[in-house]
Amino acid sequence: MLSVLKKYSLYIGNFLFAFLILSAILFIGGFAPFGNKSLAIMDASIQYLDFFAYWKDVLLGQNSATFTFSNLLGSGNWSQITYYLLSPFNLLVVFFSKENLNTFFNLVVVLKLSVAAMTSTIFLNVRTKYSLKKWLLTLLALSYALMQYNIAQSSNIMWLDGVYLLPLSLLGVYLVTQQRSRGLYLLALSIGFGLIVNWYVGAINCLFSFGWLILEICLAENITLKKTGWSILSYAWAMIIGIMISAVTFLPTVSSMGQQSRSGLDWSLMTNTFRGNILSVIPSYTLGATSSPTNVSLFCGSLVLLGAVSLFFSSGFKTKEKLVLGIFLIISLLMYYWQPLFMLFSLLKDATSYWYRYSYVGSMFLVFMASLFFEKWSNEPQNNIVPLLKATVSIAGISLVAWYFLPKVSEIRWVQSGIFLGMIVFILCLVSASHLQRYKKYVVVSLCLLVGSELSYNTYLLIMNMFSEVKVYQNYVKQQDRQITALKKYDAGYYRISQTKVKGEEDNINITANYNEAYGFNYWSIASYISSPSGTQLKLLSDLGYRTEGDRISIVNTSILPTDSFLGVKYILSPYPIKGLEKITLQKANEKDVYKNPYALPLGFIVHDIAERSNGLNVFDYENEVYTQAAAIPTKIFKPLAYGRL
Repeated sequence: MLSVLKKYSLYIGNFLFAFLILSAILFIGGFAPFGNKSLAIMDASIQYLDFFAYWKDVLLGQNSATFTFSNLLGSGNWSQITYYLLSPFNLLVVFFSKENLNTFFNLVVVLKLSVAAMTSTIFLNVRTKYSLKKWLLTLLALSYALMQYNIAQSSNIMWLDGVYLLPLSLLGVYLVTQQRSRGLYLLALSIGFGLIVNWYVGAINCLFSFGWLILEICLAENITLKKTGWSILSYAWAMIIGIMISAVTFLPTVSSMGQQSRSGLDWSLMTNTFRGNILSVIPSYTLGATSSPTNVSLFCGSLVLLGAVSLFFSSGFKTKEKLVLGIFLIISLLMYYWQPLFMLFSLLKDATSYWYRYSYVGSMFLVFMASLFFEKWSNEPQNNIVPLLKATVSIAGISLVAWYFLPKVSEIRWVQSGIFLGMIVFILCLVSASHLQRYKKYVVVSLCLLVGSELSYNTYLLIMNMFSEVKVYQNYVKQQDRQITALKKYDAGYYRISQTKVKGEEDNINITANYNEAYGFNYWSIASYISSPSGTQLKLLSDLGYRTEGDRISIVNTSILPTDSFLGVKYILSPYPIKGLEKITLQKANEKDVYKNPYALPLGFIVHDIAERSNGLNVFDYENEVYTQAAAIPTKIFKPLAYGRL
């Protein structure tokens, strides 16, 4: 055991180093479990916490992973499982109560980013043939773990699995091009596992790995046509194996999504246009910067930027290598600014939020370039400071051009970012100074503290603008869980529950997107907000009066009594009385009383035919037609009112 720990001490150490830094940042920022803040914001608060509560029930045998009535009107749930919940880290949810899911969420974010530090260490160490200094290896791995994407997208926790798996996939590609058989197995396993835990980022890693194959072939020394053919065939075979490994989850997912509302592709979006000014990548590479529809932030620290640019001024690289890396750098930027590549890496879907969900691959390439430079730089008899100085001047010059031509944005921290860059250049020059070699270890420690401070400061800037309150969530969950439990004891039958006010709804505004409480509290409902719902069910609900938003949300903010009755909604949770409903004597929770619908039909009954809603049939006439078909006699639930002009 001790020999294993010693052999892998660098990898384990970098995992623990990242874990401690991230934990310290959460502690200082007052995040759970140390405080009242949570990284679960936006969709994490609206959707994912309820999904994790549902997953806890599934793991404990209290709900089903394959079919659940917590999903809209009840349907297969496998595509939701494979998109949101199959990460191995999610097994930890069984150790947390539903009211403490924010602590679970923060912990899993820290764990995934710490694993990313470890896997990137493995990749960079092997890729540089174990010659990159350990302190530089640690700093570059930490830069990858704490890059802008990981923090800004931490609320989309399921995408972080792709971040820690990407270095392993790229390492597999590299080993394949080196004719090493273990590369085939590593690539197959990392791709297969990636598609299992989250098919979305797994597919992104597949796409990027193909580009990486071309890069590695172009960079390989003494490459021949035979070796190129062998590499391509080995890569193809590894991808086939990886896809076959994932087939147990991926094929049912594809089959399930084919029946859902967002299964189509909009090819009209594949236009030969640019999304923004490519120069915007410069101000976006500053402290606290975020991505937007027209610019991407690839920030992963000044050390990485300096190393990536210095490579082009280093005499240690051949012209061919610089040309290949330069072309690949341009292509990696076009991935975010040229619409066809943007659509390709968005998996041919119109990604209109959480911009550049694949930007971690661009940051990984910058870290890789920096590792190539620092590997040669650190192993020269006397480190050459000329490339560093030329790179600094170039970065400053390009920044001035970007500042002059782009619109002025006050939030960009030019000065702070420039100070960190200048200090890092200064300390690297001290490392290079031959007459200071006796003090080198102190200088290296200073550099480590400086780089760690910059990355931590950037993380702090981002998370302090993106948090939710834990106590508000806990209070709501405690009350709602008690109310649902009491209702199930009051009536142990089969029925649906609806409500007119949910978690996170603004007072007196009735605006919300929290429609997944049926998942969180394990009951049957008619509301839902998931990425790929049943299009048939959404259409039926829309035809019956509960409109659909974005092909994924069933808007249920009130009670349409005939619709609720037809669908078996027996109880409605509401802060106000609704005509036709009967209040029952159960404890109020979150300002909501429980009302019984005495007209609710049983969940199961036979209807021989239900009319399709034509364009000329409004909701009220369609409702009448539905009841007419169900009752087999003419039925008028709604009648038109006579009206006249005043």
